Amino acid sequence: MFQELTTAVILAAGSGIRLGKKGEMLPKGFLQLGKLPIIEESILRLQRVGVREIIIVVGHLAHFYEELQIRYSELVKLVYNNSYADSGS
Repeated sequence: MFQELTTAVILAAGSGIRLGKKGEMLPKGFLQLGKLPIIEESILRLQRVGVREIIIVVGHLAHFYEELQIRYSELVKLVYNNSYADSGS
């Protein structure tokens, strides 16, 4: 039996150490490979397939995601991982 998927979780709290200096200033999800940042492309794709709630776990540079959450307030919820520096996403 097929069950509709309506909630997605995106782990985005990590520090992006492998990105070096760029990761200190910009979360990985905000890298832009096309017209939009990766995270925004993900949100729009999930929305197109019927996902109605996206939970993003944030930590490092969380303010980027807070601004994104304002734009997608009906769809995106943030959960804060205050231990991201020790535990990653």
